[in-house]
Amino acid sequence: MSDNYLFRTSEAYLNLAEAAVFGNDESKAREVLGQLLAKRFTTPPVVSESGEALIRLIQAERQRELCLEGHRWYDIRRYTVLPEGKGKWNKTITHVWAQYSVDGYDLERVRVFELPPDDNAFTLALPKEVLEFQVSLGYNHREERVPVSEEKVDQEY
Repeated sequence: MSDNYLFRTSEAYLNLAEAAVFGNDESKAREVLGQLLAKRFTTPPVVSESGEALIRLIQAERQRELCLEGHRWYDIRRYTVLPEGKGKWNKTITHVWAQYSVDGYDLERVRVFELPPDDNAFTLALPKEVLEFQVSLGYNHREERVPVSEEKVDQEY
């Protein structure tokens, strides 16, 4: 990952395909996605999906093509606010956090956190400078994350 912002041609193709499918122009979405895949494969796969399957294919291609470029959180955020039934992402994100001893060898506890669909944590907190400049915005409250499970580990070697 880098703090240098780049806009690659493949991202532009994927953005166009996504915009076309949500604008009810599936033929354009299939055409653009096919052009992108033609640059990647000797024998490009035929894009024949439609409806929800086409949306999922574009989302999967974004995940593969833009891996480790910093787009994933924004993609997930965008997919969670879509109208029901048109590519909406209704998954629960689970994160397992392991805490080790100071020397780094002994596992002390394991905590599991979950982010359910439509949770406020999918929205970034507004920066303090923005809130001070535009006081009418108000604070977008995000609850403290509480683990769904926590286990202390006693290890004897």
